[in-house]
Amino acid sequence: MLLLCLGTEGISLCFGMPLGISVDLTFPSAMMSSYCLLFILLFFCGSELLIEVLTLVVFSRIDRI
Repeated sequence: MLLLCLGTEGISLCFGMPLGISVDLTFPSAMMSSYCLLFILLFFCGSELLIEVLTLVVFSRIDRI
């Protein structure tokens, strides 16, 4: 289970530029970390998701200008 979590998180970090893929891979990683009771990793997944969503909002506003 931890190897699957490591693979999902690694792919998410490698595909950091296309934010849609990274957001989609954050949820399985968060679910696996909550299953293994890795609360520190769950905190980092939550903060990663927050930063990704804020980045998507900023980029969508720049396209309108």
